Amino acid sequence: MDHEVGKGHAYEVTDLEDHAGLLQEIRQLESRMREELGEEITLISYSKNDKDISGCRAGLAD
Repeated sequence: MDHEVGKGHAYEVTDLEDHAGLLQEIRQLESRMREELGEEITLISYSKNDKDISGCRAGLAD
């Protein structure tokens, strides 16, 4: 799944399936932020995609 972030930059959701330690740290940080901020927090990891999507509108490059 790609997401456009700024003109000409595409990002995709990072696959963290095989990185249990990183996932645990992210969940711990979400929990800490939830406690301190008093609201539900979800951290999302994106990786920069090298595809040039300049001139494309969201959803049309799929």
